[in-house]
Amino acid sequence: MGEWGGLIYLILPILLLLLIISRGRKQQRDLVAVQDRVAVGAAVMMASGVFGKVVSIGDDDVIEIELAPGVRTRWTRRAVARVIDHDVATADRPPPTASSPEPPPTGTDPPDTSG
Repeated sequence: MGEWGGLIYLILPILLLLLIISRGRKQQRDLVAVQDRVAVGAAVMMASGVFGKVVSIGDDDVIEIELAPGVRTRWTRRAVARVIDHDVATADRPPPTASSPEPPPTGTDPPDTSG
């Protein structure tokens, strides 16, 4: 077992290194795919956490984002972290059912049932 023990100590770090490299490449491919989905009118989240709507895309990969009506900023396309798809975001939540009543609106007291 002495020969195989030394070989394991040599192979294990190499396998871990390959795993880390392949995972990093996959994350990079996923990020490039997200950045390629950027189009005018798309809602996006930037790497800094800023949300906005793409209003124009320049030839030099500079996009202009509207943060609020009349407030526009310029970003490089590489700063886009996520393209927001509202249909997918709301599809994850189950619709309210009659057996689970809606909670009261924030800021109101529940009805007094003490009698």
